[in-house]
Amino acid sequence: QGVNPESGPLARPFNWKEWERWGQAHAALLEGARVQAIGVPERPQFSGGFIKDEFLLRFSGARRDGSLVVSLRSRAPYLYWSEGRGPRASSVATRSGFLMALSKRLVGCKVRGLEVVAHERVVALWFSQSDGSEIGLAFLLIPTAPDAHLLLKTASGELQMMARSRGGSGGG
Repeated sequence: QGVNPESGPLARPFNWKEWERWGQAHAALLEGARVQAIGVPERPQFSGGFIKDEFLLRFSGARRDGSLVVSLRSRAPYLYWSEGRGPRASSVATRSGFLMALSKRLVGCKVRGLEVVAHERVVALWFSQSDGSEIGLAFLLIPTAPDAHLLLKTASGELQMMARSRGGSGGG
């Protein structure tokens, strides 16, 4: 299922081969599912009740419901699939501009596919919008500088960055 954030610190971040295997194992779980909500997981064992640079995407679909927990923390980036509703959303966590942009653009969208860039620590989810356009959410899971980018694929096939998790447009 990937890294379990509940079981303690990650021994080491995944390399590109492990991300390729993760993508193969999780593509079928995510394809066709719809984004229901985006939030910050509650982590009562931490002083603030949540972890900075961690968020979740809650999905529902014909195959199964689940949550994708995303950590973009330095030296500890991970993606973790949780069956069912997954972790409870925090009631005290602040939502960054990036998470607000994700909520605005992705809630209600259907996952078209999951892509892992060959020989890289990059995992992307592609979504279909109701108007037929495509949006991508790319996770750059490089331990020294993890990041996420919300991308719009134009009619000509070009990619435009709409928001990113670190600095720049919509950062937080």
